Amino acid sequence: MRYFLCVFVAVLAVSRLASQEPKLVVRTGHGDAISCLALSPDGNRLATGHYDRRGIGTRLRIWDTPGARPMRSLLEGALVRSVAFSADGKQIVTSGQTVDVWDAASEKRLYAGPEELKGEEIHAPRSASLSGNGKFVVAVSKDGARVWELASGKVVGPYGGQVSAAALSGDGKLVIWADARSVMIVDWAADKVIHKLQHAERVTCLCLSADDKWLVTGSSNNAVRLWDMASGKEVRDFGGHQDDVDGKINRKHGRRDKGIISVALSRDAQWLVTAGCDNMVIIWDRENRKVVHRIDSFKYPLFATALSADGKWLITAEGEEGRYDAANNGDVSFLLWQVGNEVHPVSQFRDGHYQPGLLRKYLEQDP
Repeated sequence: MRYFLCVFVAVLAVSRLASQEPKLVVRTGHGDAISCLALSPDGNRLATGHYDRRGIGTRLRIWDTPGARPMRSLLEGALVRSVAFSADGKQIVTSGQTVDVWDAASEKRLYAGPEELKGEEIHAPRSASLSGNGKFVVAVSKDGARVWELASGKVVGPYGGQVSAAALSGDGKLVIWADARSVMIVDWAADKVIHKLQHAERVTCLCLSADDKWLVTGSSNNAVRLWDMASGKEVRDFGGHQDDVDGKINRKHGRRDKGIISVALSRDAQWLVTAGCDNMVIIWDRENRKVVHRIDSFKYPLFATALSADGKWLITAEGEEGRYDAANNGDVSFLLWQVGNEVHPVSQFRDGHYQPGLLRKYLEQDP
């Protein structure tokens, strides 16, 4: 008897926000667990990557968003933990075993990460982003956040200790980082603390508006707060995610997170998107704190979200790795996976995703 069970393959979903209710436009397999994504400012290209210690498969993929078809694959075999476009869309910054800046058009490396930003496994940079003017990069690793001036190669820091997230102002003069329950806003050149913001629990994520006016932070107790960057004062809070999230779902699927996973603002700061470990995405009207859409159809917590510059499109990535079980020692040569007009044999995923006995576990309701 032949059998085949595919539990899940990480998906990329594109939803249109302008409709009465968000509608799924594209749902496509990435082939591996998506850990990060970024949308170009013009909305025409999407970069996705994943982190896989087994060292197999493509690590960074560039998509043509109008058709959501992969245009090309970059950094084959490299480690990618985060990816981000510059404000003008001309550069891409990636973090993995190091931090590198790429020309988005030619795909050539413009700046290779200096020694201060290199590391292996847990010491490697976990995230990186560019300042609005494209002159500076902030990178987060195990021992804190560092600022890299691209032209001179100068690296300053580290700032903080167990930093979970960081960002730079548009001109690169201010570095913002989350360390435990605090968020620090610092003029790094002058070594001057501008504001220190407090949460009741660990801060898990943050984002800065395109005009540097607003800062949004999320924490492990599902609190989402909006701050005025000039005054450092809390303007309002957003409390739509579950109050009691104990992380059981995430431990079951190999994650230890709880609370808010990601926050994102549209370019005009009209829309705020929050994603939590309750497997829910909420789209807010930032000004009046009104819930515009609530999307709770996700099977797993989201690893990453992105908003288009015009605020009309939301891109989400469920990060659960695909696994399958099959008879004949995993032989699935008779099955094909179709993405758009491209067809791929499922057998190419065998080394990384075949799990013998998976069907029996699921039938016993013990996945």
